[in-house]
Amino acid sequence: MWDKGVALAVEVKDLPVGAANILKQEALASGIDAAVAHGTINAEVATTDAVIVGTIRGFRYLAERLKRQPYSLPALAEELTTIIERKSNDENGNKANSLLISGVELPLDRIHVMGIVNITPDSFSDGGKYTDKSAWTERIRQVIDEGATFVDIGGVSTRPNYTEVSLDDELKRVLPAVETALAIIGNRKDVFVSVDSWRVEVLERALALGAHLINDQSELADERLAELSANTGAALCIMHNSESDVCYRLAERVQKATSLGVNPRSIILDPGFGFVKDVNKNYEVLRYLGELCDLGYPVLAGVSRKSMINAAVNKPVPADRLYGTLAAEVIAAMNGAKIIRTHDVVACVDAMRVVTMAR
Repeated sequence: MWDKGVALAVEVKDLPVGAANILKQEALASGIDAAVAHGTINAEVATTDAVIVGTIRGFRYLAERLKRQPYSLPALAEELTTIIERKSNDENGNKANSLLISGVELPLDRIHVMGIVNITPDSFSDGGKYTDKSAWTERIRQVIDEGATFVDIGGVSTRPNYTEVSLDDELKRVLPAVETALAIIGNRKDVFVSVDSWRVEVLERALALGAHLINDQSELADERLAELSANTGAALCIMHNSESDVCYRLAERVQKATSLGVNPRSIILDPGFGFVKDVNKNYEVLRYLGELCDLGYPVLAGVSRKSMINAAVNKPVPADRLYGTLAAEVIAAMNGAKIIRTHDVVACVDAMRVVTMAR
């Protein structure tokens, strides 16, 4: 009964009016429906977006019918078939069930925590706390001991109005901390070092030391980052950081990454909470995070102590936002996130254990 009881809504962009009219007709013939722009039927518009709504079974019928149609409709049929397969896999608990990271298969049967280690003087929450070796060493040990799977090391603040940092300064901050983290991890295969940077020079040298994950906040503005992931086997986290639609933009960036050789099984998606989004948009993305998960890649959520939390709890000091942060992290995990990036590791680990049991 599953395919008759589960409904989907799929948006299709920029269809030629002729293709849209055929899509509408074939959807109705399949027992489902497609909404198109006013004026489509009599070609008053040149192109239109379409929203297809119906059951999984109806989508299967539609995909088969579109294979025999002109325009780009056979290609749309392939995409719809892929969506159906993903939805079916998700029902069986198989979607994004592991991450390939530097040759290691990391199971995603539980929610993993990424602990933040900022080697910066000006990060919005903990700037200046971990700028000397003894402090960052203690912080890295703490993050690992408290149960984080990932140690995320950053040498440049990304807060609003952040201070520009030279390449040399970022290298001086990041590389020693990466070496420290790798030394503490030793031969363990269940803890990984992530580097939070968009500079190829920084990431190339960090990966040469043994780091495992590229945490890129630039939407692959420098496509050499994808090539670096492809050549080294490092996992690649692509974060949304523009005014474009979150799902469409990240899907396009995934397509670019894989075309440059990145293994699809090594890709993580981050919706970019707090980046080019107002408070309402941040909560909209949190509420509908499952739509991003439907792309079929592990999703990382980083809401820790951010201003979107302050908007709800009115705690001007970031370190006072623990309870609000945990609420948002639980919502993200319940909506499908596989990795939670946080300042408060031990609290988040416990919360994610409960979410894992509930899911």
